[in-house]
Amino acid sequence: MALDEITKASYLPNTLLPKANSKRATSALNTCKELLEQSIDRLKMASDQVGVGDLHSTLKDPSTILNLRLELGDVNTFSTNCLDEIVEAQDPQLQQLMQVGITNAKELAVNMLDVVSTYQF
Repeated sequence: MALDEITKASYLPNTLLPKANSKRATSALNTCKELLEQSIDRLKMASDQVGVGDLHSTLKDPSTILNLRLELGDVNTFSTNCLDEIVEAQDPQLQQLMQVGITNAKELAVNMLDVVSTYQF
């Protein structure tokens, strides 16, 4: 689900490029595209770790938990950095559209991070 949301959000920068009103806004959208693509990679890595074998056994491994925390934390950081770039571009229209487009993905990643961080193994 989070991967689907991040994937949808990753298309948004290309969709919004024609609306960019400055070089800074264009640059911010390109940065967002890269950051969201990195988020997709991190979510795929997390999914691969959890998808191997028995979930309960997988989550008992402290190194797996640490890796999941790092990867999910990266997704949150990349999403936040994307939005920060858009804010710095000083384009309120793009800011609003990116905020709406990325909110679900960001919230899902944060929720997954909370679950992994509080899991008792």
